[in-house]
Amino acid sequence: MKQQKKTCLFFSEREKRDAAPMLIPFFLFLLILVLCFFLMSRRERFTPLDAGDKPIDAVITWVDGSRLREQIRRFGAYDYGRFDSNDEIRFCLRALEKNCPFLRRVFLVVHDDGHKPRFLREKHYQLTVIPHSAIMPVKNLPTFNSMAIENYLHRIKGLSEYFIYFNDDMIVTERLDPSFFFTKAMLPIQTRDTVHRLPKTTSSLFWKKGAGGTPVVRNRDVFDHDFRLKDVIRQNNEILDVWFGRAERWRTAHIPYACRRSFLVSLDEALKGLDAGRGRSLYEETGAARFRSLRTIARYSFFKKYWDMHVYGCPEEIRPILAIDITENRCPVELLSSGKYPTVVLHNRVPSETEPVRACFRRVHEALVGLFPEPSTFEN
Repeated sequence: MKQQKKTCLFFSEREKRDAAPMLIPFFLFLLILVLCFFLMSRRERFTPLDAGDKPIDAVITWVDGSRLREQIRRFGAYDYGRFDSNDEIRFCLRALEKNCPFLRRVFLVVHDDGHKPRFLREKHYQLTVIPHSAIMPVKNLPTFNSMAIENYLHRIKGLSEYFIYFNDDMIVTERLDPSFFFTKAMLPIQTRDTVHRLPKTTSSLFWKKGAGGTPVVRNRDVFDHDFRLKDVIRQNNEILDVWFGRAERWRTAHIPYACRRSFLVSLDEALKGLDAGRGRSLYEETGAARFRSLRTIARYSFFKKYWDMHVYGCPEEIRPILAIDITENRCPVELLSSGKYPTVVLHNRVPSETEPVRACFRRVHEALVGLFPEPSTFEN
């Protein structure tokens, strides 16, 4: 009985030799399984959109004015606060990685001469850094005008037909999916800034209807006045009046902009047909303005919306907006995590060296760290 029990519990040497070839595939499978778990634990968390032939990209514009002060002074800019970088881009990227996992690629558009956020990883499979010279005519550089840069964003090589344009100070605070930005037919959803309404115009100051219904400049001298955004919006609105009839219009909400590349190309062609004087079209004038000028198109903050709506039938929606002005004494940072605002924008209209501004930004920074404590895979 003892001998029988022993043969049941133990293999003979021959049996071991016969079983060895069968065990090799098992151990190989086990090794592959462990390796897969290891790679999955280390993979990038920023997953691509599972949408077949309709990938969606993100485009972000960024500048660090502290590294451009000498150039800015040389060319005569005055609005230094617009160029300051207060690390908003870090949280913009953290927010995209956490709350917009459907994005395929991220294109970060920066000033030339190697300007990029210091924390940025040199290589990331979803991130591409795009200098201005890669999309803009070299003769127009350097530029310090966001409207000029926006004139060429859709010219980025490799950019998807569908993309979302972010300023670096736009933060996505909750999980979103493509339906927040696009309809089922992949039409960009336009938004309305309910504060800035443009009543139906009764007279024109900048443009009038010319032969064939083409907008024609009424008075070239008015373009030489100092820049005010409301004046740019007005002259842009007069062009829309000629094309689509006079109507009440609203500025676009200052939140991420859903875009179709082909729609923007068609808008380019329309703007190239408008003579803005000085031997250049309104499209060329917009791209050539180193600083903000009345001879420009407020493409994303106004003009694109109505082009998309009238020409392509895009819908318009009203979205909750939280704009935190870090130049004010009171920053409602508690609203960042309230769940009422899926996107937030951080405004900074004055230089950030002053202590009240720095104190306000510290409060905003602490709130953002609370929302996004983990570094993104875009960070070193």
